[in-house]
Amino acid sequence: CLMLTNSENGRDSHVRLLSRDEIIVEEKIRQLSQEFSASYRQSEVDPEESKKWLNPYAIENIAIFASYLSVGFGLYFIQAPLQYYMVNDLNSSPAQQSVVMGLLQLPFALKLFCGFLSDSTPIYGKRRKPYFLIGWLIYVVCNIILAILVTPTIAELAVLIFFAGMGFIQADVCTDAMIVERSKKFESIATRGILQANGYIIRFFGSIVGAAFGAILYNQDSWGWGLPIWGIFLFNGFFPLFVITPFYYFLVETVVEEPLGVWVQLKLIWALVQRRAVWRPCAFIFIYNMCILTNPALNSFLVDGLGFSNFDIGLLVLSGTVFAYVAIVVYRKFLFEMSWHTLYIGSTAISALFNIFLLVLVLGVNERIGMGAIQYEILLAMGAFGVIQFIVGIQFLPACRMFIGMCPEGTEGASYAMLTTLSNIAGTLAYSLAGVCADAFQVTTDNLTNHDYSGMWRLTVLCGCVQFTGLLFLPLLPRQIKEQIEMQENDISSPFAGAVFIGVMGSCLLFIFIYTGITVSS
Repeated sequence: CLMLTNSENGRDSHVRLLSRDEIIVEEKIRQLSQEFSASYRQSEVDPEESKKWLNPYAIENIAIFASYLSVGFGLYFIQAPLQYYMVNDLNSSPAQQSVVMGLLQLPFALKLFCGFLSDSTPIYGKRRKPYFLIGWLIYVVCNIILAILVTPTIAELAVLIFFAGMGFIQADVCTDAMIVERSKKFESIATRGILQANGYIIRFFGSIVGAAFGAILYNQDSWGWGLPIWGIFLFNGFFPLFVITPFYYFLVETVVEEPLGVWVQLKLIWALVQRRAVWRPCAFIFIYNMCILTNPALNSFLVDGLGFSNFDIGLLVLSGTVFAYVAIVVYRKFLFEMSWHTLYIGSTAISALFNIFLLVLVLGVNERIGMGAIQYEILLAMGAFGVIQFIVGIQFLPACRMFIGMCPEGTEGASYAMLTTLSNIAGTLAYSLAGVCADAFQVTTDNLTNHDYSGMWRLTVLCGCVQFTGLLFLPLLPRQIKEQIEMQENDISSPFAGAVFIGVMGSCLLFIFIYTGITVSS
């Protein structure tokens, strides 16, 4: 602490002003508000430096975007083979599938801890580059172990998929942090988010490549050729090695400073979540994503009920990635300045409309109108799944633009991870809730195999309708980045709101862990 000392009468009297940690926190928050002055930020941008650091193809940056490519590939290459393997080879129930797919997504809800580690504990003076490498190595090793197991059980899948995901997320957190550091230092207010958009365009392109390979390479049962499941895991593990390794040496961190301690970071994040300009939009993002219930029985319905092959499932994943990629490009090119309110209302309505395609399949309406052939069923499923991914993609970048501006300097990894974790936790929670609903409606593998869809159509209707409730909280979200700037510049804090924010995150994580543990053990 800073002290005032008085030696009068031989005694020392001490008056506490502010601790060093409190001074750092106050200064970082003050800087954050100041950064939202357009004139201040505009004077900070050096055009020549910006051109270098914002170029995805500069040698210092290629590893970042190679990582985004690998992230996109890894997320979608494994999806169709994994889902088909669980249904066709392991005969797993929808609840078991939801656990494995939930564990695949759970590391996204734990990004905050990876961010703390990267921000506060440098290795040889580096906060991003070493953890970036460690994360990818963990991912590679876990995939190799799955390949060595040849035909992993559902329990082995669950454990190794989770740890592979944790390594994957550690690398992704470092990638995001380096993007945020570059964006805050070299992008003006008007262009903030463009670098991130470029990164996600590359990421979603990787998703298309991964989905295409996943659909083609795992088809031994249908085509008589292709990779077995162990070959899929091996391919998945080696892809980032070949893509990232050549550029890793040249990767440069733009911010080199004395790292903040974990305690200071916690105080800084506590100060951050109390701000109205943070907790209000974050509350909307969380509630809205929690209301997007993904039908956990969809894969079982398509495979056991309609007889879809892995290639057919792969086509759905591929269509989803293509739609998501188009969404990112469309937003970047045409909708960058659109009101976020308009974007959410329009996209939600479109998503609900195309969810009817899935209901048509479940109720067998397509058969009654002469569209019962497998190609029509695939087209209807692709329409429903693809448009949902388009909507998710087009809503994703506005949130990222908003989050970038909320991150205090020196804690980009933890703060950005925490903010993006909100939607990830909400999505994982929504998937767990959908699994509970599937059990309540008795949507089981046996019922679907016997073409008993009485519970399936109710679950489909529920998932389609619940998403509208998220729009009731739209007033919490700023209309555009200009309104966000105004909120940041004239901000007030609420310890109660901050406590609710932290409490909700902790409670949701606890629920996810308990539900996942119970389902795995059963």
